[in-house]
Amino acid sequence: MSRRRKSKTDPGRSEREHDRSSGTVRGNELTIQNDGCANIDRAAHDRETSKTDRASVSRGARPAPAGRGRLWLFRAAALVLIPAVFFGTTELGLRLFGFGVDTGYFARLPDGGAAVGNPFFGWRFFPPAIARVPGVFRIEDPKPAGTVRLFVLGSSAAQGFPDPSFSFSRFLDVMLHRIYPGRRFEVINTAMVAINSHVLVPIARDCAEHEPDLFIVYEGNNEVVGPFGPGTVFGRFSTSLGMTRAMVALRGLRVSQMVQRGMASLVGGGETMWRGMEFFLGNQIAADDPRLDAAREQFARNLGDICDAARGTGAEVLLCTVGVNLRECAPFASLHRSDLAEADAAKWKALYDEGVKREDAGDARGAADLFMQASKIDDAYADLHFRLGRCRRAMGDGDGAREAFARARDLDSLRFRTDSRFNATIRDTAKGREGVRLIDVEAAMNAEAAAGGPGRDLFYEHCHMNLRGNYLIAREIVTVWTPSWSDAPRGPLPTFEECLADLAYGESDRCAIAKEVASLIEQPPFVNQLDHAQQRASARADVAACAAEDGAALEQARQATATALTRRPNDRLLVKKLAGLELKLGDATGAEKRLRGVLDEYPHDLTTTAELGAALLQQKRAADALRAFETILASPFCDPASAAEAHFNIGVVRDALGEKDAAVRAYEQTLALKPGHIKAHTNLGLVLSREGRLDEAAAHHRAVISAQPDLALARINLALVFFRQQKWAEAASELETALRHQPRDVTAMLLLGEALVQARRFDEGIARLRAALELAPRAAEAHNALGSALLRAGRAKEAVPHLETALRLKPGYATAEANLKAARQAGG
Repeated sequence: MSRRRKSKTDPGRSEREHDRSSGTVRGNELTIQNDGCANIDRAAHDRETSKTDRASVSRGARPAPAGRGRLWLFRAAALVLIPAVFFGTTELGLRLFGFGVDTGYFARLPDGGAAVGNPFFGWRFFPPAIARVPGVFRIEDPKPAGTVRLFVLGSSAAQGFPDPSFSFSRFLDVMLHRIYPGRRFEVINTAMVAINSHVLVPIARDCAEHEPDLFIVYEGNNEVVGPFGPGTVFGRFSTSLGMTRAMVALRGLRVSQMVQRGMASLVGGGETMWRGMEFFLGNQIAADDPRLDAAREQFARNLGDICDAARGTGAEVLLCTVGVNLRECAPFASLHRSDLAEADAAKWKALYDEGVKREDAGDARGAADLFMQASKIDDAYADLHFRLGRCRRAMGDGDGAREAFARARDLDSLRFRTDSRFNATIRDTAKGREGVRLIDVEAAMNAEAAAGGPGRDLFYEHCHMNLRGNYLIAREIVTVWTPSWSDAPRGPLPTFEECLADLAYGESDRCAIAKEVASLIEQPPFVNQLDHAQQRASARADVAACAAEDGAALEQARQATATALTRRPNDRLLVKKLAGLELKLGDATGAEKRLRGVLDEYPHDLTTTAELGAALLQQKRAADALRAFETILASPFCDPASAAEAHFNIGVVRDALGEKDAAVRAYEQTLALKPGHIKAHTNLGLVLSREGRLDEAAAHHRAVISAQPDLALARINLALVFFRQQKWAEAASELETALRHQPRDVTAMLLLGEALVQARRFDEGIARLRAALELAPRAAEAHNALGSALLRAGRAKEAVPHLETALRLKPGYATAEANLKAARQAGG
């Protein structure tokens, strides 16, 4: 919090002195009258001169009061003007010499035409290495005639995480074009991951310059943990909104970028790997923390400024309340009230623990009674209210359950979900503002959800809507908002199934999302929730239900996507999806043609450029693929994350061409930009291992294990390095750990068996190899490994049948042939 320093000079005294002096001060303006000698009797002045001279000698020649005032004014001006001139000149010089990047939300394509998302906008709020970036879109200026332009503002929930292809803005686009056929709508999703209203204000002001018709604001989840919030790690929280905005403005300057780059070279660049919600685990905020009141006040002011920016252009505004998972998302962290005495804490714990036992035993009513007794001692513990909500729901009290779940959400001290007071702020901001309307998403979700409030029927996890949730929000918007030309013919509201068909949603999309969600909830803070076991079981069941992606399924998806494209021929995401399916089906040429078509219109879409490189590589056009990846590095839209991926892909191509040194350099460049790049560590470890640089290879595989301890493949790769070094005990240890994470991994079983045999632990090794053979009875390698182990253990006759089977399964298998010959000789 900034403090205003009290002036050492009495303002009243200073003003009186200036009034009596030859100069007058009006505000900050200094005006000198007649060289400072107006209204002075010259004769009297001359008579007093000698007296003044003598007095000056005896008093040390004090300056006159007016002189002292001017001196202080000069000093104050110098303190402001000199640094301002210096920094202003430096800023201008840096811009003239092309240092740094522009950090406005929009950038222009090189031809000066369309506006697109600026990948460097996030540098004002995040460290450059992990800055979040806008999505891909294109805005024509001036706006084409007859176009209705809508801007969606928000964070990851509005963006559509985990798959923006199915965000509520996408459902809304489908609905508008079906309801108002023949009209042209542009639904531009400006949302970004991990941002909040401090970020939305400059986005809204930049959007206001592009002829908007409607702003849709869906924000509230990140007000505490987002940039400059009280629970964030991105920018220090201040109770002064002016100070926060000054910091945002300062970070956009080239001077700030220069200082940041210099600090990075001296002390390191700070965070280099995005850790998502893990960033905030140490920043618990109690419900009675006074910083929350300041955050809510700033949220209200930010929302007001967003509305003003929109209304200044004549655009309408829809402010949405924010829905969250109440019923099936336990609090991430709980805190007791700060003044809880030790004796009361013991009583509370006894009641709570007994309540947990009763709930686990199925006695919901008895557990609820105990939880209510505990709440009379300490009502601030979030988990207590969540358990109470589950008990009430089990008792058939849906309204009481929802009330308890909402209270648990409000008390959650890791504030990744909006609370009831932030939603109240949204409602209050929408009241009484001309051209601003409320979309009460929270109320609509409560009405539609099962008893107890929204859960996995509308959400994937804590706050990100699933398909049904996104459809609901879009439906509420088109129900409340009527375009200015309300007399236009209006078609029926499209059904959920019709929207999915237009978006070409299919089984591959469902499985990709299921795997993303399952991976997310295996990380902190989800693993700390009291209902994590239920969430994990549900997520794993979703993944287990995924069917194998065979040719027939891919062809069916291709046909569905092609059909959707006939209805939405200008849908960039559908074109990209169709290209991806063609690539999987082996039609790399067709995929290339479609991707080049996308890039003709969206040359700044670096992800599509990378996909083009993959299509070219599949056609064995390595040189063309390299050029595609190098195009990314040369692009003015290439941010550090995109550059890291481009270097990685270049490494893959160089490795495939046998250019090992060039591959190593490319992977090292990837890691310089993104030290936590798992695939770069993995591939670099494999290349170095092949080159005999085993200790270096092991270091990279250990880096992967450090980042993802449960990744079995990383431990297998490290074990293979130990094989080369004949460190059998170390190899066995890594493989045993890998099997704890992936108990049915046949490769890990075979390698473990071989390591144990090499360590002369024959019985254990043979047992592991037999277990692998049970899982893969038709694997020639498994039969050969077991036969070889039996041979080394002196059991040649037992080895022969397995080696013969290996050769039947894989004719010409040289290793099995040699082992079989040795076994027959040893067995007589």
